[in-house]
Amino acid sequence: NKFHDLPGREDLNGAAEAIQRLQDTYQIDTSDFADGKLLTEQNDKVPKNSPKLSTEDAYHLAQTAYMNENAYHTAVWARQAWNQYKEGDQTYLNGLPISEIDLLDHLTWGYGNLNYKHFAWDISNFMIDLIENMIGFCRLMIDPAKFLIDLLDQSGQGHVKG
Repeated sequence: NKFHDLPGREDLNGAAEAIQRLQDTYQIDTSDFADGKLLTEQNDKVPKNSPKLSTEDAYHLAQTAYMNENAYHTAVWARQAWNQYKEGDQTYLNGLPISEIDLLDHLTWGYGNLNYKHFAWDISNFMIDLIENMIGFCRLMIDPAKFLIDLLDQSGQGHVKG
């Protein structure tokens, strides 16, 4: 089998943990790491461009940190993944689109466990708004007329008697 030498999930998780150790040891900023701005030699102070990490890569780093109950790395890598997601890098993980809710869920967990409760609370409220908008969109797709009538009724602009 020609695929037996390819890295498996355990290898990828080990690589993610190694990246986080390197990040801590050499105090590499998360966004610099994700943008491929790494030093190649100890005395070389000019960043060398390495390949950039995708949203999927950053999210995998956040997930690995989460599974290891590492709140700091969960927070910084989930934030990085979310920033890239917002910039349009909406990639896939295991063939499925990465959800903004998934990214924010990890970010909230990380912030909450770092005792940044107000940030976790704000992100949780933002997640609730996203979910409400998704539900509203689903209602719009299922029954557009009823959705619009309900929307006008709630805003006080339309009164439907039934």
